[in-house]
Amino acid sequence: MKKATGWVTCAAFAGIILFAMANNAQGVLLTSFIDAFHLESGRQGLPNAAANTGMLIAMLLTIPAAARVGKTRLFALGMGLMALMLALAGASGGAMWLVAAYLVMGLAFGFIDTIASALVSDLHQGKRASMLMGMLHAAYGTGGILAPILMTAAMGAGATWRTVLWALAGVSGAACAFCAVVFARHGKRLPESVQPPSRLSGADLARFAKRPGNLLILFCSVCYAAHQCSISLWINRIISVRYGNVALGAAAMSLFWVGTVASRLIVPMLRVTTVRYLRAGMLLAGIVVLLGVLVGGAPALAVSVAVAGLLSGASIPMTLSEVTRRNLDLSMLSITAVLLVTSVTAMVCAPLIGFIVGKTSLLAGLVFSGVAAVCASAGAFGVKEEKAEEVAARTVS
Repeated sequence: MKKATGWVTCAAFAGIILFAMANNAQGVLLTSFIDAFHLESGRQGLPNAAANTGMLIAMLLTIPAAARVGKTRLFALGMGLMALMLALAGASGGAMWLVAAYLVMGLAFGFIDTIASALVSDLHQGKRASMLMGMLHAAYGTGGILAPILMTAAMGAGATWRTVLWALAGVSGAACAFCAVVFARHGKRLPESVQPPSRLSGADLARFAKRPGNLLILFCSVCYAAHQCSISLWINRIISVRYGNVALGAAAMSLFWVGTVASRLIVPMLRVTTVRYLRAGMLLAGIVVLLGVLVGGAPALAVSVAVAGLLSGASIPMTLSEVTRRNLDLSMLSITAVLLVTSVTAMVCAPLIGFIVGKTSLLAGLVFSGVAAVCASAGAFGVKEEKAEEVAARTVS
């Protein structure tokens, strides 16, 4: 069983890294999309909004789909669908074809993201589960780092945005085959917790909503998603277009993810609770981003988003660990709820910020990010910290 657990965990990490590269490719290739399809104002955020709409749909379907076909099969399906849609996005002949490809790709993103987190939660317990959840989301950050570096280098060497998407499709297809082999060889040796979950009921939803702190934790997740989406989607374009520094634009995006990865590796090992981390980390991240805008200039913005990533980057894995800890009997629902609200937020934020930027200034996207981070901190101050004994007593009752 230990060997099977190791291989399946590796498959989850591989899927998350490629999902991150595919998702963050939108930020790297946004200017190419805008130029190729003449996207203006709010339409500039349509590919990202479509992907997040697909993720929203996927997360609504994940629990019933996993109950029917199993978690590992659904994960492999998501990997294959992502590879296919990347290839079709590269072949898009118009803006609506690109948006449609990203909509279906979003379904794949949602399945991969939710099931990967569920597998780590199911296969590992206690402090190890918390550390691996941080490492899993650090793997997402690693994909975020690699995407701008590799894609900008490829395009600098003469590759088109279409070629970049086709190359990523090929790698994703190979990873899909790897996952399929792992699940076929080791799937039957996994613990019962990985087996298909029970069907969700209205009573489960009501129980989750009534428990202390759950709704405020979801609010913090919404605010963090707005903060991260604003930076990851717009920082490259802001520095490249407003300040004319293409190389630093790509570097700033990578620096944000370097800070995020470092945060996700370091924070789970610290003796700090999730609630205290959200209160302090998100407040400081918001202040740093707003200071970067106030100071102005490409270097200041690049440094500010890197520091913001370091301060706030562990928010999602820490939140996932906390919400599953508070809801041991509703772990799949808890994970889905957090990832669902973050997807809804990203879906709304992409066109909203595109509209605001079109009407005001590119820097408005970063102001939005800073304010969202401060709001996350404010929400965390309303969450009461709970000890393990309190959680256990409430769950039993």
